[in-house]
Amino acid sequence: MERTKLDLQMEEPDYVIRLLAAFWTTVIPCLALFAFLAVSYVLFVGMGIFLPDVQRFVLQTYISGAIIFSSSCCLAMC
Repeated sequence: MERTKLDLQMEEPDYVIRLLAAFWTTVIPCLALFAFLAVSYVLFVGMGIFLPDVQRFVLQTYISGAIIFSSSCCLAMC
């Protein structure tokens, strides 16, 4: 007996499957943001684009943005 796509959608997925899906849909955007922030900061510092006072401000802004984004992702998962 061949199962159709509609039959597969009717069954409720296991708890572990739902947990893994929620985990990865939360982790992937967080990792992408952290990678972007890290790479852009390293490139800006490496190329000497920032003045020292601006560098401290941007670093704190990046850290704050990463914390706020990751906490909002965690709250959305709950």
